[in-house]
Amino acid sequence: RENAATTGGNQAQYRINEIPWEKYPDALKNTFAAYGDVALVVLARSGGEGADLPSGLAELEAYMTDGDYLRLCKEEIEMFENLQALKENGTFKKIVVLLNSSNSLQLDFVDDYGIDAVLWIGDVGMTGILGVSDILAGKVNPSGRIVDTFLKDNHSGPAMQNFGAYPWTNGSEYGVATAQNNTDAGIDKCNQDYVVYQESIYVGYRYTESRYEDYVMNTPNAGAFDYAKTVSFPFGFGKSYSSFDYSGYQVEKSGEGADTVYTVSVTVTNSGSAAGKETVQIYLQKPYGEYNKANGVEAASAELVGFAKTKLLNPGESETLAIPVYERQFAAYDANSANTYVIVDGDYYLTAAKDAHDAVNNFLAKKGYTPENTEGRMDAAGSEALVCDAITLAFDKDTYSTSAATGYPITNRFEYADWNKYEHRGDDTVTYMSRSDWEGTTPKSWADTTVLHWNDHITADQDKYGRQSETKLEPVDLEYPKYDTFVDGDILSLIDLRADENGNEIPYDDAKWDQLLDQLSWEDYTSVIPSGMRRNGSIEKINKMECLDHNGPSGLTQPYSTSARGLASQNSDPDKNSKAMCYPAGGILAATFNTDLMYDVGDLIGEDALWAGYNGLYGPGSNIQRTPYSGRNFEYYSEDGYLSGMICAYECAAMESHGLYVYNKHIGLNDQEDLRRGICTWANEQSIREIYMRAFELPITIAGKTYERNGETLTLKGASGVMLAFNRMGLHWSGMQRDMVTEFLRNECGMTSIVVTDMWYGTASPYMNLPKLLTSGGNLVDGMMKAEDLDASRPGTGHADVAWGMREAMHRILYTVVHSNAMNGISAGTKIIQVTPWWQKLVTGLQIGFGVLTAAALAWEVILSLKKKKAA
Repeated sequence: RENAATTGGNQAQYRINEIPWEKYPDALKNTFAAYGDVALVVLARSGGEGADLPSGLAELEAYMTDGDYLRLCKEEIEMFENLQALKENGTFKKIVVLLNSSNSLQLDFVDDYGIDAVLWIGDVGMTGILGVSDILAGKVNPSGRIVDTFLKDNHSGPAMQNFGAYPWTNGSEYGVATAQNNTDAGIDKCNQDYVVYQESIYVGYRYTESRYEDYVMNTPNAGAFDYAKTVSFPFGFGKSYSSFDYSGYQVEKSGEGADTVYTVSVTVTNSGSAAGKETVQIYLQKPYGEYNKANGVEAASAELVGFAKTKLLNPGESETLAIPVYERQFAAYDANSANTYVIVDGDYYLTAAKDAHDAVNNFLAKKGYTPENTEGRMDAAGSEALVCDAITLAFDKDTYSTSAATGYPITNRFEYADWNKYEHRGDDTVTYMSRSDWEGTTPKSWADTTVLHWNDHITADQDKYGRQSETKLEPVDLEYPKYDTFVDGDILSLIDLRADENGNEIPYDDAKWDQLLDQLSWEDYTSVIPSGMRRNGSIEKINKMECLDHNGPSGLTQPYSTSARGLASQNSDPDKNSKAMCYPAGGILAATFNTDLMYDVGDLIGEDALWAGYNGLYGPGSNIQRTPYSGRNFEYYSEDGYLSGMICAYECAAMESHGLYVYNKHIGLNDQEDLRRGICTWANEQSIREIYMRAFELPITIAGKTYERNGETLTLKGASGVMLAFNRMGLHWSGMQRDMVTEFLRNECGMTSIVVTDMWYGTASPYMNLPKLLTSGGNLVDGMMKAEDLDASRPGTGHADVAWGMREAMHRILYTVVHSNAMNGISAGTKIIQVTPWWQKLVTGLQIGFGVLTAAALAWEVILSLKKKKAA
């Protein structure tokens, strides 16, 4: 069968390529009985950057069922049919399936074909397959939990009905560039399609479990919902070779006001015959009452708010876990009335559960529901003993209206991304999904996709700040920063800004920073900021070295000899040309539900960075697995923002402890690959904050919290930076959104480090505006642009605000570098001298030579052309 790449911006490249059963030689089939008692089936799917997975592409129907990459193809179905027959005739005793995919396959087949067990292994990294073999052999008892809801019909998730790139209905009348009329769609120079997160907060289990509970309770407008025909395995589900019982459940309240904490305690006992660990998940149920309905504040039936893992428990052994849940997690975001986080009046419940569905059945049991008194709508009895008594709270819009990290006021920052709050939306309105009317607000097919129309106002508003080659910012009457200014002739070095004479860290706002920045020339600024492709450049006058960044969320996958400054090179390690570890995909890491293990992973990556000479990491990936079909789900952790954020937080804290600064990527709302360049992404603020930004917020705000590790109390470092996304949020690129970059990330979350762009393709990305990036609070370009692209910042141009933005960007870059591993071994007397290696001189010379030859050839072609014209 034809094979093809799985990346590069084209869904049609994907193939499954299972071998047809008739192609297996009889000689091979005759050996099946010799393999023992198990037929082991591996179902593999790949993801890739630049294109999402096909979910119904007609041109691929010859290769996959209905052109859907995540369904079984006909060859796989045929294989299972034959294996079932072999099982029935005694050749195999069992059929075990391994799901070798970060994208959730549609599991409508697991109850067919005599399948005995399914193990999700995701993408296993360099050595994870060894762990898989140990699980299959029973040497290791699995304790992981799935991080997405596995469905029997992947299209039944409501996000699927608004997943992809949608042309504006009347866009052709205005010459709007879309996938259909863009002459260079491969590069997508200025795609202006749109996507709407119409499902609001109801992503994954928040939809399936909420819809289920309302169906069980016969809530008005809930409609019919068959959970058993919808869900194969719920979020948080996992199996073990042992069994675990929960007892002694209790919740204790401590603290007051914004410091209120509910400590959930539960004793876990291994009631089985094999040693193992148990993952305990804590779920919250918020009230959904009149305030919610009146103000459009949604609340899911279950929301993960805590988790922990036991030690290895031998049969009969017990351990009591105490898991803190902060009352701040009870708050819901009200973007329509209070414009901040509110405590809605009503009853709140906490439960310890084995998965999200188990949690909802527990909540239902607490409220008196059983399978018997719901005429079978409730599919299993819950445990009332594992739910606390109602925590009854009064309405409160003040306690959680300020940031716990910084004390900064929290208010609407993302209205520009909500179509319903765009003043020039015309007659179009987005109907976000709501529990108040499941039947009326849940899209039922792709025919229910949200339809938006273009108009003249959109044209003007989208072009408000100009394109990449323009400035279009209003001139400002503002004094320019100082350049090339020295105090008494003294030159500060960057290392002088790391700590004072007593070893105390020099604060970001210390006056010495102004002195250092005043020393720099305009050329110093423009040599670093626009040319940051996996690096930030050197500045000799302040003894700043060039820093090297690695691209990738799964560890450092380059040789240890990458940089001469790495410990491997400095110590002449005989294995320095070997590659560092590639860890499993983000979903498998999150499936551990183990923050200690994630700290270990980050610890090892941080060590690898020191050995290889890397100072920064483009990763981890913190976007949400909004649907199973996102091409880069292998980079991201989960469908759940809290789980994603907490797993990422501990991984980042460990990396940062080694001086490796991280750029969590790709903020914001970059949850698909199709036509990501310039696509207008629309979502409401509650979903943005509670799901999509939560995964970026938690790794930052964990800074300063204490962590007990191996008998030592550590103070955690927060994730220091982020990488921007390719898409627009609303009408403008994410890097032009000051409310996100400065107000949310800096002022609310307390992020200190660099905001870097995603890959900057020069004129191929005209919707990305560098001056506006700087005035919004962005800092570094992941590309190689020219100083002239920052001409708006030159003194006398009337754009001093761009110059000040550039100064602040340099401040962020230098502050990051001075607290990174790049300064290891640097002292006050160290001098940095930029040396051009011989090979770089050779390459430069060749480039110049080829350039001269090319120019000469072009000139000769012109002369010949003129001669021909004269001859004619």
